[in-house]
Amino acid sequence: SLEAAPPEPREPPCRAPPPERAAVNPRIGIVVLADTASEARYVQTQRYSQKSLDNKRAYADHHGYELIVHEPAAALPAPWSKVDALLLHLRRFDWLLYLDGDALVANPAICLESFLDDAYDVVMAEDWGGYNTGAFFVRNSTFSHELLRKMADAATGKLDLARREPWYAKTLPFEFEQRAL
Repeated sequence: SLEAAPPEPREPPCRAPPPERAAVNPRIGIVVLADTASEARYVQTQRYSQKSLDNKRAYADHHGYELIVHEPAAALPAPWSKVDALLLHLRRFDWLLYLDGDALVANPAICLESFLDDAYDVVMAEDWGGYNTGAFFVRNSTFSHELLRKMADAATGKLDLARREPWYAKTLPFEFEQRAL
């Protein structure tokens, strides 16, 4: 079920990282896109998106994270808007977690701090399609800001990756912002 059942009350530590990795109360935000233009075309997508957003909101509320719901830029395919959203909000946080609209928090007892290590600027999984930018962390650092700016430039600059053809006409999977990495 996609219902956002409230998790059990949190008793610190919440599967916290070892003390040598633990930042003291890092400011953590969760960024999601609210692609209402795309969702309006598909009723089932709209229903799922709302349940997914409720799931993320319950998780953020439970752990004291700020949930940022960002409307994609109309000029670019929605997947590229995650880069803009991260650039816009990163300065206010120590870490941001980006989650795609179809991602769910499956175990609300696990806190985000357990994945963070200030020795790294980006925490991201790799799967069969390459880097998975559907769920990843970005630390507020010079490197992260430069990486995100370069990704944004790849979308609309000389490479113009975001406009080569409509996103729905792509023949290969994951030809969006992942290509800019």
